Amino acid sequence: MNKYCFPKKKFLSKKTILVTGASDGIGKTASIYYAKYGANLILLGRNLNKLQQVKSHILEKCFFRVEIQIFEIDLLNINESKCLHLVKVIKNSFPYINGILHNASILGENNPIINYSSVIWQNVFKVNIYSVFLLTKFLLPLILESVNGSIILTSSNVVKKGKANLGAYTTSKFATEGFMKVLHEEYRNSSVRVNCINPGRVRTKMRITSFQNEKKKLFLTREIMPVYLYLMSDESIKDSGKVFNCQELIK
Repeated sequence: MNKYCFPKKKFLSKKTILVTGASDGIGKTASIYYAKYGANLILLGRNLNKLQQVKSHILEKCFFRVEIQIFEIDLLNINESKCLHLVKVIKNSFPYINGILHNASILGENNPIINYSSVIWQNVFKVNIYSVFLLTKFLLPLILESVNGSIILTSSNVVKKGKANLGAYTTSKFATEGFMKVLHEEYRNSSVRVNCINPGRVRTKMRITSFQNEKKKLFLTREIMPVYLYLMSDESIKDSGKVFNCQELIK
């Protein structure tokens, strides 16, 4: 398989993948493509109606059967008891999971540090990094039961040099890459691999809202999916501790 092209075979068959922020944007598209290539899905999002629409769309379009569980979870209010309940319910259907895509993020406000709301700063970190820590902590036993498990975190272009007035979001993405590197070191000698994807400039609601006057070309969410597919497939079992920049990989 060419790493960053769409494969021709159902190469995620028998895998179970959990996706956060699955009701819209990149998370929705990744969920559709993972199912298209044979994966069972566990979809997390804060809008139950949208999650049900994604599930219905996948079941209608797939030419083969996949299992899909959906969970309405607001990551702003995630806690240990909710994670324990989530794991308990998942284990009723799946003995293990093969992959986690930590996709969900919020941007926060556009303000310099001196004017930044402390409440919004905390909220950004709750969603963008604390929820990643909690979900990973409680889901790790399930992914360690699998063979060649893959954990993908979502980084951003802002990590390259920082972004003025987006302090909480930018700092949370620096923390995301740090978390990835720590987890990679902790599981270096296991079959679990941990990487970050930097989607780059992608046409999502969050991007359009945040950069209204942007003139640079934006990728469609489907155009970057080969990277997401590659990192969930067994083709990437030797890749860990890395940041994959979609703008540089997708031509």
